Amino acid sequence: MQKPLKITEEQKVLDLREEVIRDIDYNTTPGVGGSKCSFKLEAIEKLSRQSFDNEIKEVAQEIVVAGKLCNAYGGVRHLEKTPGAVKALNKKLKELLK
Repeated sequence: MQKPLKITEEQKVLDLREEVIRDIDYNTTPGVGGSKCSFKLEAIEKLSRQSFDNEIKEVAQEIVVAGKLCNAYGGVRHLEKTPGAVKALNKKLKELLK
C-alpha cells in the first residue's frame, strides 16, 4: 500500500507558476481582452497575493486591476488601461517568472 504523497511548498509554487504562465499565454492571444473574450485572471490574482517578490507582486496586481476593468467594459479603448496594455503587462510578468 502506497503512502499518500505530500505536496511540498516548493511543488505548490511550481504548480502556481505553471498555471500563471498558461493564463499569460492565453491572455496574450490575439482577440483576448475584447467584448467577447475576457482575460483569465484567477491564477495571476493568486500569485499577486502569494508572491514574495515585490516586482512580481506589483505587476500581477496591476494586471488584475486593469484586466478586471477590461473584462467589465469589454475592452473599451478610452479606459486608462487598454487590452493592449494588459497584454504588455502579461508579457512583462512572464519574463519576470523566467
